[in-house]
Amino acid sequence: MTTAVDAMLRALLEALDNVWRKTQLLSIGVLHLLFSSDSRRPRIAAGAAVRAATSTSASTVQRTYGTARLRSGTQGTELKAKKKQIIFVRHAESEWNVVFNRGVWWMAIVRFFRAVVREALLLPTSDSIFIDSPLSRLGIRQVKALYLHVSEALTPPEDPATAPSNLLRYLGSPVPKSIVVASNLRRAIDTARIASATRLDAPGEKIHVVSYLQEIGRNIDTLALTNAYALPSQTLSTTLQGEKEVDDLFNVSESHGNKAVLGSGRQRLYSFAQWSFCQSAEVLVVYGHSHWFRAFCQEFFPGHVFHTAKTEKLPNCGVVSLELEEQVIDGKQSYAIVPESFQFVR
Repeated sequence: MTTAVDAMLRALLEALDNVWRKTQLLSIGVLHLLFSSDSRRPRIAAGAAVRAATSTSASTVQRTYGTARLRSGTQGTELKAKKKQIIFVRHAESEWNVVFNRGVWWMAIVRFFRAVVREALLLPTSDSIFIDSPLSRLGIRQVKALYLHVSEALTPPEDPATAPSNLLRYLGSPVPKSIVVASNLRRAIDTARIASATRLDAPGEKIHVVSYLQEIGRNIDTLALTNAYALPSQTLSTTLQGEKEVDDLFNVSESHGNKAVLGSGRQRLYSFAQWSFCQSAEVLVVYGHSHWFRAFCQEFFPGHVFHTAKTEKLPNCGVVSLELEEQVIDGKQSYAIVPESFQFVR
């Protein structure tokens, strides 16, 4: 009897804790909806990675893929360039996408009220439909299809140097000097867990959860349920057979918690770029979000270059590859996407 009572009390306390946590997040969500500055483009603080540091002298720079030197005005100042390859994967369809991004508007109203009822029923649990929106049933099917595509790519391509399937191998195989990275939102984490399941089975392979990748926007689905530096174990949408324990699966040292209401999505773009070049890995497989990636392309593609990635959203489970270049002039970093390196992989 005592054991049963203790279990009931623990369940009740856990339910109350979940209700309190979600009430806080809903309140923060309302503040984001009303006052968020996440999508604005403020000036980056001095000392941060500012592309403008070299923009005024761009015409005087002799660029190479190793080192360049300024021709005029700053003779003797060297510009050192490094590169990272980023393979970006957008998450599969989320429950939020189901409610708001499918079909005609009047069906969206019906789906919205259904989702509200589901949200109310989930209130005492650690799950949610709107907050940190998880993968939908279609989304799980989409990412499983990506997993199969990745598995096919593990066979040697005819032309290893150029075949897109060669890039997909990074998703499914523990290629040296490469890592798997994901946003702190669970739809990105779940997409990484499923699509890169074969790779993550290997000893030492982990998902690096990085909050700089948190989606840009004011909607409540862009807020994370998981606290800073916490393992996202109870909120994942599906369990994989034979998967590692969460301690062995995730590195959460760069999961710094939710973005601030008056924070800057643009600053997170630069923070991620800086973080990337602090890693020993040469290739980063990044699971993230469409608005974040579009903003990334708008920020780091050269201004004179027109590219669809600057205006259009990557589809669910879409995969692209690009090279990000870091240049350092007098100790100041600037970043740019190498235009000719960009390719749609899937």
